[in-house]
Amino acid sequence: MNGNGDTIADRIRFLTEQVLHHRKRYYVDLQPEISDTEYDRLERELVQLETDHPELRLSWSPTMRVGGEPIARFESVAHRVPMISLDNAYNEDELMAFDERIRKQVPQATGYTIELKIDGLGLALLYENRELVRAVTRGDGTTGDNVIHTARTIRNIPLKLPDHAPESIEVRGEVFLTFQNFAAVNEIREQEGLELFANPRNAAAGAMRLKDPREAAGRGLLFFGYQIITGQELPDSHLGRLELLRSWDFPTAPGTQTQPDMPAVIGAIDGFAQSRNALDFPVDGLVIKVDDTRTWPVLGSTAKFPRFAIAFKFPAEQATSRINQVVLQVGRTGVITPVAELDPVSLAGTTVQRASLHNFEEIARKDIRIGDTVFVEKGGDIIPKVVKVVTSVRTGREQPVPVPTKCPACNSPLTRLTEEVALRCVNPTCPAILKNAIRHFVSRDAMDIRGIGESLVDRLLESGLLTSVADLYRLRAEDLSGLERMGDKSAENICNQIEKSKDQPLNRLLHGLGIRHVGAKVARTLAGAFHTMEALQSTGKEAISELDGIGDTVAEAVHAFFNAPATGGLIQALAAAGVNMKEPEQAPVDTALNGQVIVLTGELSRMTRKAATEMLESLGATVTGSVSRKTTAVIAGEKAGSKKRKAEELGIPIYDESYLDRLMPDTTTE
Repeated sequence: MNGNGDTIADRIRFLTEQVLHHRKRYYVDLQPEISDTEYDRLERELVQLETDHPELRLSWSPTMRVGGEPIARFESVAHRVPMISLDNAYNEDELMAFDERIRKQVPQATGYTIELKIDGLGLALLYENRELVRAVTRGDGTTGDNVIHTARTIRNIPLKLPDHAPESIEVRGEVFLTFQNFAAVNEIREQEGLELFANPRNAAAGAMRLKDPREAAGRGLLFFGYQIITGQELPDSHLGRLELLRSWDFPTAPGTQTQPDMPAVIGAIDGFAQSRNALDFPVDGLVIKVDDTRTWPVLGSTAKFPRFAIAFKFPAEQATSRINQVVLQVGRTGVITPVAELDPVSLAGTTVQRASLHNFEEIARKDIRIGDTVFVEKGGDIIPKVVKVVTSVRTGREQPVPVPTKCPACNSPLTRLTEEVALRCVNPTCPAILKNAIRHFVSRDAMDIRGIGESLVDRLLESGLLTSVADLYRLRAEDLSGLERMGDKSAENICNQIEKSKDQPLNRLLHGLGIRHVGAKVARTLAGAFHTMEALQSTGKEAISELDGIGDTVAEAVHAFFNAPATGGLIQALAAAGVNMKEPEQAPVDTALNGQVIVLTGELSRMTRKAATEMLESLGATVTGSVSRKTTAVIAGEKAGSKKRKAEELGIPIYDESYLDRLMPDTTTE
């Protein structure tokens, strides 16, 4: 149609189609046709017209990407076809065994497709009248959460399909974050004093569970499609179906190929393994499928896995490097952690220069020395660790790692507490302990003071504005705005956050104070039992140890904290600043699970471990971290390991995540 159009509605439709076309060329085809400036001009004009004439905005407008209002809760949706997972293979023998099973059932089956296995989050997209109407997470494979509000913000998910696509269709695929966007997300979280995501998959899962789509829109999520579900006829080749997806504007994983037989598949694996390091997104293996889709119904599925596909998992990548020196880090509880500084080495797409050595007993067990050549591995492709020493290349010039006797930050004598392997600094004025204590105090699970990251804590300590966590409540906007890289508006926002934190309940304050062995759960138990800081301070350790879930070790730590010389002054200063010292009255606890002892294990896809724990406890259950004969049930997510096996040995009931839905149908997730 004419680009100018006869009406404003015509112009809005024209601009909508143009912006969508150029987004596809940029995000899906990777072949932009216009400059960024020209694209921005088109998008700005569309936004302006839609703002002036909201009644003319199309339901599939690309401006929906910025996100709408937050939702109150997720809608639970049953999958039309279960989203079952894949069985795994870890070596050539297991791949050949898979091939043999295929040949026994379908001797004429020929050819396999090989796709990158993206380490992300499964998502099912439903289109009606070619418009995106629903987006459901994998959940327990049978039921998932409708996250349409977040899916609309993902730039390479089409909101409207071209005319040659079916009117009604479901497309399944993987949502993920690039390494670059993952780093950007963690950088922001660090500046805000929030706990960092461990890996891109966790960050993507967290973004999909955000209830505010405007926040999700800034995360930079992406999507690759891999499956079509429709009543219409599809190609008899899986590769052909992927090509069809691309013709409907869906991106798919790059490098997908077919091979005539399993030996050829095995021959192609090395190429994929080597090329993964050049990718800007996380890949943990390959998905291998029988290419002839006519065989899929014949091969069928088990209760857990399709028989026509298997996931080949890449082994943990290792490389050799040299330990140049071992530095000591001081944690917020004073624990000294030795860290190896290495020659830079590339592992799983990132450059590794440091690896934790955990403690000095571990160093002695592995006989690690400064100057050693060592094998370095990224555990789960995330955390660098030293696997072993290459003793055959030792020159005799390697030096033992000295065991320190004094704190590297304050020079105080180090101690080793009974039944601990860690060395610990117990000086309460140690600057390293103070720095980490402040970072913990402002963190999301404690007092939740946004905007105070590591660099700002450093500047506040260096300027002398902070000597304890209580000093946070003496900060003024003019104190902050006088710091380097701090504007007036940012200073005002941080002061507002500090003021807001004064109203946090007692349990968050107790958690934020960093008492040994007192995490969020123990803090809630203490606050719920004693209600006020004054009552807790005056309670003996015997009364504390009698609380459900708190033993002698925790009681001793709590008692020692409140009897330490510095604690009284700290609590008094916080109270004088107006920090709340009471726990609010709680609504009566639902006792549907009263007396039940439940263990969570594996990766939960529907909610965070913290949210699941809080939900179960709200129903009266006790959630513990280990399986014993007292355990009444285990809820097992993906990749459940030893805890699930122990439950099986003890005959303890094991449930998947749908157990939570059956128990708490009206409870929302985060």
